Amino acid sequence: MCAGKQNGLTLAPLLLLLACSSHTAGNNADANHNGSEAGVRIDAQGAEAPITRKTDGAVVEGRNSDTAENEVAILDAGATVDSSDGPKANNGRDAAVAIDGANAKKDATPVDGGVEIDAVDESADVNSGDVSPVSGGTCASPIPIPFDSMRANILTTNVGAVHQVDIPCAQNGGDVVFSITVTSPQVVYADTFGASWNTILFFSDSCPPKANTAVSTSGLSLCNDDACGSSQSQATALLTLGRFYLILSGANGESGDATIHLDRSVTGYGSLLPFPAGTGTLKGTTSGDSGTSMCEADGPEDTYWWTTCPDFAGGAFSAATCPGTLFKGVLVEQVPRAGTSACDGSDDSCATVAVPVPAGAGLQTLSIFGNIPSAFGAYTLTYTRP
Repeated sequence: MCAGKQNGLTLAPLLLLLACSSHTAGNNADANHNGSEAGVRIDAQGAEAPITRKTDGAVVEGRNSDTAENEVAILDAGATVDSSDGPKANNGRDAAVAIDGANAKKDATPVDGGVEIDAVDESADVNSGDVSPVSGGTCASPIPIPFDSMRANILTTNVGAVHQVDIPCAQNGGDVVFSITVTSPQVVYADTFGASWNTILFFSDSCPPKANTAVSTSGLSLCNDDACGSSQSQATALLTLGRFYLILSGANGESGDATIHLDRSVTGYGSLLPFPAGTGTLKGTTSGDSGTSMCEADGPEDTYWWTTCPDFAGGAFSAATCPGTLFKGVLVEQVPRAGTSACDGSDDSCATVAVPVPAGAGLQTLSIFGNIPSAFGAYTLTYTRP
């Protein structure tokens, strides 16, 4: 259990991404997950189901072929599902298919429960128009998001959904409830850009929601109706420990299909602060316990964050800890949609990071850690942020 200073809203279920370390398939996978990515399990009722991996060129033809009942197929790039009967799980119930690879496709596969898209290059998406969207999540039975990468895309719909909860930032209609579990602090971002209807997204630490505010003390938009001059939504939340809920709904009773784009960046228990655009200097002081180890640094930290809109053109980002930092700092820049986690702490006097920030909508963070628990105090960051 991590202990220390907590800032922002404590929210719900999701798995920790250890930045600056490689994620190998099968780590922490339990005995029933044969050859699967760690933590991958798609099952509407939460039951364990054996998982088989299909390699390049493999074809899953349905329940009577090489994918038996009660199994979930994981498809590597190039594998396809060519039958509407699809792989079965949960005692014959229709199962979701996890896709592991940028070019993987699935065709007419029924979905009952949740969907994970967990690609090696962090940018894969389901590129078939025949994928069934996820629906039906409630407060009592939310759809779990097994989100163990920096980026995930979830195809969903609130068509036919009933109104379950009141969302604080807009009058909403039918809603779909997802759950995420976290074991260490992180900023989580969600958007619905690309949808053709008026969406709402809301992060909450309870369902039905308690008296949550629409904006947290860190400037994060826990609830959002219209973002970036559109009728789509862009919401952000700081999740610390436990279970959290993401609710999709429509303003004024609107409904439709949407892809929820999810980003996350790992932080610690230090301050979470907005990152201004342009070129400038930021001064601060770290203290307390981090509760997080990143890039072999486990001292106290501060994290700066910002989001971009779909029309963002991209640009070069750079930051340095000199002059004016009184301890050996380690800088960690995370750009989830690019799969980027860059860090530097090799120089006693000055840590530097320089990474390109790609065009488009998403989350970016910069954290300054002490290299060891006793390394903390006043710091100065010089930066250029597009």
